[in-house]
Amino acid sequence: QTPTMAEDDMEEDSPGVYVITHHNTFVSDEAKIPPSEQEVTAKLEEGREVSVLEVVEVPEQNRIRARIQNPPGWISLMNVKEGHRWAKKKVNDEEALRGLQADIQNVLQDNGSLHEKVAVLANKMESLRTCNLELASKASAVNNGSMNQSAPAEHGGAG
Repeated sequence: QTPTMAEDDMEEDSPGVYVITHHNTFVSDEAKIPPSEQEVTAKLEEGREVSVLEVVEVPEQNRIRARIQNPPGWISLMNVKEGHRWAKKKVNDEEALRGLQADIQNVLQDNGSLHEKVAVLANKMESLRTCNLELASKASAVNNGSMNQSAPAEHGGAG
């Protein structure tokens, strides 16, 4: 079974620094989503960084929830059914740089093998072009030869 986008995102959730991606993300005292807004202890603005201490799945609510340090409490990271996120893990610059460098190496390797494939195809195309020229030359010679042989018969019958 192919993992869904939500499952892919869920795998990356772990303790660390997160950036809030949803305006007025609710903070509550419990891991489960509170039944009413009156149980919300704080609201976080989009762009705010929070330190996630623990990540849990709450399947009956289709949520990945996180316990945060400040303000203390729980937030939703993701709705696993719809794929909506309230916060995304922040990647440190070193980690991001290593990932980009690996991507560049992969592209360069792919690029090198593509150059080799293009060179092989170019040689094959040149061989085909040469073959076509030879065939065209032979076909032309055959057509010219048959015209030369049929011409006297046409003229001979008239005279």
